[in-house]
Amino acid sequence: MSLHLRTQISLLFTEATELLDNKKEFPVPPRIGGQTDNEYKLIIESTLEDLTAEQVEIAEISSQLSDVDDKWTNLRTIMTGNERMQDNTEYDAFIITIPFAQTMSDLRRYLSFMRFQRRQLQSAIPLIKNSHTNPATSSLIHLPKTELPSFSGDCISFLSFWNTFKAGVHDLPIPDSIKFTYLKQCLSGPPLTLINALPVTDESYSIAIELLRKNHDNPTEVARSLHNSFRKLPHVRGGDHFCSDLRNLLDQLECICVQISQRDQSYDTTSFQMEVEESLPSFVLDEIFKSKEIDHDWSSHKLNEKLHNIHKKRNKLKP
Repeated sequence: MSLHLRTQISLLFTEATELLDNKKEFPVPPRIGGQTDNEYKLIIESTLEDLTAEQVEIAEISSQLSDVDDKWTNLRTIMTGNERMQDNTEYDAFIITIPFAQTMSDLRRYLSFMRFQRRQLQSAIPLIKNSHTNPATSSLIHLPKTELPSFSGDCISFLSFWNTFKAGVHDLPIPDSIKFTYLKQCLSGPPLTLINALPVTDESYSIAIELLRKNHDNPTEVARSLHNSFRKLPHVRGGDHFCSDLRNLLDQLECICVQISQRDQSYDTTSFQMEVEESLPSFVLDEIFKSKEIDHDWSSHKLNEKLHNIHKKRNKLKP
């Protein structure tokens, strides 16, 4: 019963061992004579970025190992009789061959060491005064009275979520630990599970952001999901339903096209046009095909304009 869990642990154990055998250190870089505060600050920030990347990878594999271990423990609690006896034998042999519990402990110590290095680096960042800001105002900053965005795991909506959260929270001059608290309040489902085990600290905020981007902002997955959205476009009926159905289709198309454009991708493709055409009744297709015969530079944008014009004309004809 636990074979699939042992397989997962074995794979994660191998990956974790490789990382632990190649531990990285991020000491405070020496300051060369003549460097300005800004130049030295940039060097430290670059080192912090490298540290964050390593910290995210270690935190993720540590979380995955812990999760599979919990699943195996829960499975063992419901085993009875011969199943439990057999699994006990397999468990005892497995932990000798794959001492993953020790590896999990080593990962936690490595994370603790990286948190120490982060504090050392952050304390070395020179304080650069900005003459245009009033230091007395920093303690008076409050979040604007707007509703924070929510995110439950739909990769298509991640960019929109992040842009809204960035404007409302991320860009404010407040401690990262507070930003992390607000971030958790905006999440639910898999995204919240992904970062929920992180402690409420300044360094957890940057780790959480990297984990969310890595798991929910995958360009390939986003492109696949957007393409699937085309296949789910509503069909436009004729008769009394035509205007409302076409309006609904146009609204959904607009939303998808904006999301594609935000990611610097193009929807001016034949497949896009074919998916839209499959949602249309025959009398609308007749008008579109006539326009395509006349216009040899037909495009997705022109198809969209044509549908808007048809909707406008039909609305005027309604009693």
